[in-house]
Amino acid sequence: MSIQTSNNKINSLQGLRVIAFLGVFLTHSEIKEFGPLGIQSVSIFYILSGFVMLLSYYKKNRFQDISIRGNLLFAWNKVRGLYPLHILTTILM
Repeated sequence: MSIQTSNNKINSLQGLRVIAFLGVFLTHSEIKEFGPLGIQSVSIFYILSGFVMLLSYYKKNRFQDISIRGNLLFAWNKVRGLYPLHILTTILM
């Protein structure tokens, strides 16, 4: 069994991502019939995000520097990249 990819994306996961997105979106639309769908959709999003992150880092051989310092540096770079967006959206809200 082979996994079909195009542009470094796994094609078989794209449909699942769309379904999960629609589940989260419909849950936030406050239509009561879609309420329970959100919990599963968010879980699917978390699982897919972890898998995609692991796959992208695995292909780039980023697992060679496994140390506390390396992990803290990785976390700091992620927070530094996302925190300004967090502050901006908080201000806008």
